[in-house]
Amino acid sequence: MLLVGSGVVATALLIGLVGSGRATFPGADGEVVFQNPDGGAFYTVKPDGSQLTKIPGTGAFNGINADPSFGGSGRRIVFSHTTSPDGDLSSIVYMDPDGSNRHTVIRRKGFHFFDPSFSPGGGRIVFVLNDAIFAVRTSGTHLHKLADTRGFDRYPSYSPGGKLIVWNAGFRILLMRADGTHRRVVARGPHFGEPSFSPAGKRILFTGGPSGSSTPLTDVLEMNLDGTGLHHVTNDAGASVVYHTPHFSPAGTRIVVVRKNPSPECNNCESLQIMNANGGNPHPLAETKSAVTPDWGPAVSSPYP
Repeated sequence: MLLVGSGVVATALLIGLVGSGRATFPGADGEVVFQNPDGGAFYTVKPDGSQLTKIPGTGAFNGINADPSFGGSGRRIVFSHTTSPDGDLSSIVYMDPDGSNRHTVIRRKGFHFFDPSFSPGGGRIVFVLNDAIFAVRTSGTHLHKLADTRGFDRYPSYSPGGKLIVWNAGFRILLMRADGTHRRVVARGPHFGEPSFSPAGKRILFTGGPSGSSTPLTDVLEMNLDGTGLHHVTNDAGASVVYHTPHFSPAGTRIVVVRKNPSPECNNCESLQIMNANGGNPHPLAETKSAVTPDWGPAVSSPYP
């Protein structure tokens, strides 16, 4: 997660380590939404790199906006928002992809909301609040805690069927039922994190890398829901390349991922890359240099969510 505009440097330490949880909902491939760390605005773009569009009201001097994620029909984007420079007033907000019809779901002073993601039907949102997993209805009611795990809970998202939630804590990938019951660890390993479901709900995409490195050299990995069949999708992570926040396309045939140069001397060196689901044919998403926290939405199909 990166920050927007001037006057928000004090918030960097607060949210700099938090990423973005996403659900990949099935359907035809629609637009990709992402955040540009240079100014913090959200953008949408077609998967062929065309029609790059800045979403109004998300750039500098519009508070701190982060973690954009599509709803199941591609007509809503949910994200986290902070209005005060010291990160004291935080909220979860959703809007149309053009920035209109903006609604605040929940707002709290002295708390910090991260990684919001819609349920498949759009009636609930799962998110991180003070290092624990919570859910709330889009009306802002029925706020309740689902998990508070040793190791800091991150990156929650619903399965496409809505019955499960995947997340990570302390280099472990975990699953639970949507009501917070039957929590279990399905995989653990060096730098395991950033999980998301396949659009069929049968596989989990995530990142991981070798231990013993001061800089996590994370590749894209994939496994079944029970942790079996774990394998690399990419194999080239190293001193000049790491991968973050991979997500399947709604059709399940491609992956969008952040490709980053991890060198401390390289600033704003994140770009979006699209590849086949097996890691083949990797290529940059045109015009998206300095891009983080992508989500690939389904083609627009119905009014809500």
